[in-house]
Amino acid sequence: MNPIFPPQYWHLANPDYLWLLLLIPVFFLLRSWIRRKPPGIFFPAISTAERLIRDPRQSLHHVIPLCRVLALVLLAFAMARPQGEVRRVDRVVRALDIMLVLDLSESMRANDIKPNRLAAARAVLQKFIMERKLDRVGIVVFSGAGFTLMPLTTDYPSVIAGLQDITTNTVRIEGTAIGEALLTAANRLLEAGMENFSENSSPGRVVILATDGVNNRGIDPEAAARILAEKGLKLYTISLGGEERVPRFRRDFSGQLVPLRDVYGRRLYWEKPDEDTLRRLAEIGGGQYFQAGNRGKLEEVLDQINKLEKQKVTLKRSVEHQEWFFWPLALALFFLGLERILARTRFRRF
Repeated sequence: MNPIFPPQYWHLANPDYLWLLLLIPVFFLLRSWIRRKPPGIFFPAISTAERLIRDPRQSLHHVIPLCRVLALVLLAFAMARPQGEVRRVDRVVRALDIMLVLDLSESMRANDIKPNRLAAARAVLQKFIMERKLDRVGIVVFSGAGFTLMPLTTDYPSVIAGLQDITTNTVRIEGTAIGEALLTAANRLLEAGMENFSENSSPGRVVILATDGVNNRGIDPEAAARILAEKGLKLYTISLGGEERVPRFRRDFSGQLVPLRDVYGRRLYWEKPDEDTLRRLAEIGGGQYFQAGNRGKLEEVLDQINKLEKQKVTLKRSVEHQEWFFWPLALALFFLGLERILARTRFRRF
């Protein structure tokens, strides 16, 4: 019995016992017939009978039989087992495990997404993380190699604090190792397991890759995406940057930005994202590919992913029965005891 939840519905578990109520008048008729006495007055004087008739106790002559009737009625109800039903709706949430894979290569300093690609990605991902409720979130960063910045956790302030500290110098290995970063994220998801989730509320496991470059180091990204798909991990890919080439700049001795040129004097540009590869990765990983050419578009992309991977909520109705037979039983015993006590006091003649 759970007293926290008041009963919403009442019923009798054994209603057939209420037929015993019909035996109560039969019981009193038989008792009256057995105790029947011949008519007559045995008082020595009429004055004594008149005084007895005027005795105020006579107005209480019905107390003893009333206690007896109430006790029998309550006993019948106790045998019928009144029960209260507490109907509860349990909310079962299937949370997500999300690994964010963020590119930290030098090209993330490009300013086609204001103030630059990395700063915009950090700000939008921070908002995305703060919208989590029960999801576990982790971060993998990469350039020429992939590293775990934050393992899966629901400590969102810590995740955001780690996210704010990263720069293009966090991973001091040049290049863009997309395949290695994906496998690092997959390992973190698989190692975390599902110890915090029951069998009926197992989490969806998602990898979100945001990059602006072309894979040029390590394992083939498509091979990594197939491994993710085999392990039941869904992959979303986001290309950061617009369709136009973004020129590279450097600061001169006076601190001014000047165009960066090669040894032949030609302007150098940041590398464009490999959209075809990112699209294939998403197809292999069972997710979708998105192109984010500006900060507003990047926010829309993460909102779309939010809707696609919306937490799955199921409602389960449970009914708990509370036994209440002890209340009529206790009252029946009370009236039986009261009847026995009154029958041995001055009420015994009435």
